[in-house]
Amino acid sequence: MKFLKKTLIVVLLLLLCFSLASCANNSEEKAEVEKVVKEYLKAIENDDFAKQKDLTAKEALDFTLFKELEDEIGKDLPIKTTIEIETKKLAVTKVSKLSATVDMQALLIATNTLTETGEKMRDVRRIDGPMRLEKINDDWKIVDYLRDKKSLSESIFTVNASQTERDLKVEVAKVFVLPRRTLVVLRVENNGKDDVLLNARHSAVLVDEKGMQANASTEEAAKIFDTIGSGKTVEGYLGFAPLDTKKNKSVRLVIEGVRSEGSSEISWFYDINLDLSKNK
Repeated sequence: MKFLKKTLIVVLLLLLCFSLASCANNSEEKAEVEKVVKEYLKAIENDDFAKQKDLTAKEALDFTLFKELEDEIGKDLPIKTTIEIETKKLAVTKVSKLSATVDMQALLIATNTLTETGEKMRDVRRIDGPMRLEKINDDWKIVDYLRDKKSLSESIFTVNASQTERDLKVEVAKVFVLPRRTLVVLRVENNGKDDVLLNARHSAVLVDEKGMQANASTEEAAKIFDTIGSGKTVEGYLGFAPLDTKKNKSVRLVIEGVRSEGSSEISWFYDINLDLSKNK
């Protein structure tokens, strides 16, 4: 009888030790997850794209790459932007061996200052949870979260569609369907002998399946699309008003106008199908 009691006590002590060790490991993992999220938010605040990429899983990397492109294009604009992250809530709610969930809420406060006049414009956006992370090669990486109440996984579409007219190829790689705007990321190759003026700034629309305009014409266009040198390849984006992908699973990007080649003006027309039925 005494032997059974001693055995039971030993078993209970072992279970208690295992439970305490498990709790300790869980606390360490939670602390590491929280640290990664804080570092990511700080990297957004500092426009540190290298750090953002380092903390992001492949599934969410497209959004960071787009922001880097947008920032590169914005360098030519007469606007200076500063970003502040105001964290309202950050709590690790679940941690397992390979995944974690964070309940969070933060404000991304962008202050845009016109360099010529000093006029300031303030823009506030939300970054919310649930933020999902995965453990990849022993490191926690951010997979998904909400920006202005829409998850990244619902916002990024890979379409890989292109059209070539004469020596100019227009390729659509990504479409970002964001709450405030729709961004079509383009890659343009000029394989001709002359520089080409691609005036997409005021001549692009999105057209729905019925042939009707799906939303407003271009609200913004990268300056980089104006003139494309011979043999050059450029990347940039066209910005449109918000798009409802529930109603528009398939849209077309229509760009038309006149382009200059040497001393001649040539009419051109692009009509590219964009399948928005599947994300990524």
